[in-house]
Amino acid sequence: MMRKGYVSERLVEETLRAIGFNILERNKEIEIDGKKVAEVDIVAEPPHKPYAIEVKAGKVDVSAVRQAYANAKLLGAVPMVIGTGWANEEAKLVADKLGVKYLMLNDLFICQKEELYNTTRSAIEDVISILIEKVEPDPQSCDALEHDKIPTEILKKYGVKGMRMTIAILKLSCILSKLLEKR
Repeated sequence: MMRKGYVSERLVEETLRAIGFNILERNKEIEIDGKKVAEVDIVAEPPHKPYAIEVKAGKVDVSAVRQAYANAKLLGAVPMVIGTGWANEEAKLVADKLGVKYLMLNDLFICQKEELYNTTRSAIEDVISILIEKVEPDPQSCDALEHDKIPTEILKKYGVKGMRMTIAILKLSCILSKLLEKR
């Protein structure tokens, strides 16, 4: 499974390229006297000067602003933070005071199709498991549902109000119980 930060960094790269930046380096280590002291997520260059960009998968806080500023100064680049918003008002005030550029992206933007698919699938599987655990299909009900007949017992047992959901859950649990029997 991909880290959220990695996905965010790749999406930011694509966004920066789309608005004319040239990506010079990713995950650039900063060394002083041969010792690693920091890492910049993206070093990018618009037509004129390089930017040192700190990417946050979530909201940007004061610490991220300070990190972007310090790392950029070490590289002689323009400091920039990219995230989904400000963690608080102080973070934006510090960014403005230090001259840290920023780009805030909507939360919905920082998600790739595969990540959305996997998350949705996992949530649906969890809900189905919970629902199936609550319903114990009997062979007679399964047989009736297989032939699109709704026996009176099902209506009595589960009630009319939740009938559609109950039938769908019963169908699914009948299918799953048959699959498990075949194992």
